[in-house]
Amino acid sequence: MTWMIFFGIVAILLFLDLAVFNRTANSISVKKSMMLSAGYITVALLFGLSVWYSMGVKHATDYYTGYLVELSLSVDNLFVIAMIFKYFKVPKAMHHRILFWGILGVIVLRGIMIAGGLAILSRFGWLLYVFAAFLIFVGIKMFFAKENKKEFKEHFLFKFFAHHLHPGSKYYFWWIVLMIETADVLFAVDSIPAIFAITTNPYIVYTSNIFAIVGLRSLYTSLDVLIDKFIYLQHALALVLIFIGFKVFFHIPSWIALVVTFGLLSGGVVLSIRKLRGQTSIQS
Repeated sequence: MTWMIFFGIVAILLFLDLAVFNRTANSISVKKSMMLSAGYITVALLFGLSVWYSMGVKHATDYYTGYLVELSLSVDNLFVIAMIFKYFKVPKAMHHRILFWGILGVIVLRGIMIAGGLAILSRFGWLLYVFAAFLIFVGIKMFFAKENKKEFKEHFLFKFFAHHLHPGSKYYFWWIVLMIETADVLFAVDSIPAIFAITTNPYIVYTSNIFAIVGLRSLYTSLDVLIDKFIYLQHALALVLIFIGFKVFFHIPSWIALVVTFGLLSGGVVLSIRKLRGQTSIQS
């Protein structure tokens, strides 16, 4: 029953997005993007309350922690999507619809990846510690990285698409959609271990993932304008990954994980805003 309710909510959100709020192929404004994003986030938070009611405090806390982490990592992947759109000169009017169909495919692919990962963990539980160590490694690497996801341009799949894809090609739209789905699979290498390090409950893992992904397309327009201003967000996310990795080794309670995750991400945003205000005051 809980699965039916979840898929029903997702289906309604997708229908409203495509058939009601964005029926035309025009690009959406930053204001509309922020309003839609606020709506998706509100639905995700309310869904967490239903998890609290039906499954208890611990699962609800794991859901909120997973949602925060997955949403942050999804924001990180927007760098790649923005690069794809810019490199292939995709018209802005096509962005939202491409994201819709791309993310629809991602919903299916994430389900397959999560199911496969949980099946492996059920047989080889010690791999969870390998995932945790990997998250710590990725977090440290991300913290000191100067560029974010730029290496995707050097990936052989990107070069393949760049060689065969042209704006006038018959299947241009669907090739771009396929590229977005491919990018998500490639960069889910940190996302999937992160949620497994928080919880291995299938319902919590999948719902937190999907609610983060479903709101991604509406976030894109806003973050395409604002993302460069949050200069410390990458460092905050890196610290979150490191912390989530240590959570597995030291069995940190779920409520502490939620508080620390929220605190680190909020701190990254606040420090970025303060830095931006300082630069603005100096220039003025």
